[in-house]
Amino acid sequence: MATRPTVGQQDPVCGKPLDSSRTTVSSEPAGNMYYFCSCECKAVFDKNPDGFRTSERTNTQGADGPCGRQG
Repeated sequence: MATRPTVGQQDPVCGKPLDSSRTTVSSEPAGNMYYFCSCECKAVFDKNPDGFRTSERTNTQGADGPCGRQG
């Protein structure tokens, strides 16, 4: 069963902290639920979910994330 994100979780693409009362964008590859700050971050994740399946993953591209947040 999928759970809602809690305060303290991060978007796996850009690293932005998530708030369960505001997060609505999600993806569920291989039965694992991931939440995102934006549709743009979700789209990046969905192209290569295996590249983001580590704990406390943040944007490591050294540039602005797709949502505009610098990682």
